[in-house]
Amino acid sequence: MKSIVNVIAVCLLIVAFFSAASGGNLPSNLKPRLVDNESFINANSILMFITNRGLFGRDISGHFGYDYGTFYPYFTIAQIENGTEIKSPLFSGGLWLGGKVSGETRVAVAEFGTEFWPGPMEGNTYISDADTVTAFRVYKLYSDSMQSNPNTDYLEWPLSQGAPVVGSGNPLLLGNQTLFSVYNDANPSTHNLTAGSSAPLGIEVRQLTWASESTSRSRIIYLEYRLFNRSTENISDFYLSIFLDPDIGGTQDDLTGCDTLSGIIFSYNATSSDAVYGSAPPAIGVKMLYGPIISSVDDTAYFFGARLPGFKNLAISSFISYPNGDDPQSAEESYNLMRGLRRN
Repeated sequence: MKSIVNVIAVCLLIVAFFSAASGGNLPSNLKPRLVDNESFINANSILMFITNRGLFGRDISGHFGYDYGTFYPYFTIAQIENGTEIKSPLFSGGLWLGGKVSGETRVAVAEFGTEFWPGPMEGNTYISDADTVTAFRVYKLYSDSMQSNPNTDYLEWPLSQGAPVVGSGNPLLLGNQTLFSVYNDANPSTHNLTAGSSAPLGIEVRQLTWASESTSRSRIIYLEYRLFNRSTENISDFYLSIFLDPDIGGTQDDLTGCDTLSGIIFSYNATSSDAVYGSAPPAIGVKMLYGPIISSVDDTAYFFGARLPGFKNLAISSFISYPNGDDPQSAEESYNLMRGLRRN
């Protein structure tokens, strides 16, 4: 695998078995960060933290005073700040990458911490001071802050980092809010998690996150990953995985599963009542909308907004869950999990 790896799009779905009233969304108005742990998407009845290091759904910096960083149902920021609406179905989520380089297993993981580094790659390696450059923050567009009323992120939209634009060259807005960030795994010093600690893969990731306040896309957050192999080496047997630590309110009564026909991975409460959510607690799931492309004469693939005849998108290939305390202890064990195997 050299040059472009592929475009992967997943959607994070929160499915409630009741109708929640919709509320107003308050812009975050946060100042630009360097290592950006304080940006979030707050649309579609969900508030979820998004970083420029592969993590999502966790409030690492304690911006609201909680370890978790996905709030549902979400109505206003004020309700989170005053503690009146702080229920959460997810403790943490992140991107996992894994593959073989000359037979050696290499991974990059984001779970409760992260092995990714802010910014793009230059000269086949990471930018050493990227964690001090505000240009490598998470950028956020709102439907009411576009060309006629631009915010700072609209005016500074990072075209040089590959941020998407429309035909006129203006920033691309999908849904009601769109977030963009770039990061990579090329910094050896950040590969220090127990589940990783391998040599870097040398992959640059461009992440696009969006949500739409429409009935047909209710309670969904979309994440699109565009991956590039910026190293000088080929990567074989490559896997991309989404790590989730779902906590549907109370943490001791959750179950997980996978619907292979629809390609949805999900977690739900074991009973119809939860200590935090009460009756009819929600469920949370991930569905891959379009995966890597391969040649297929009679098919048509979807690739970064375009249809490609003669190709097809690969579907989800594996799913596995493990209980707390049985976490992977090495890059090899994480790679086994990515392939749907037990860790050891």
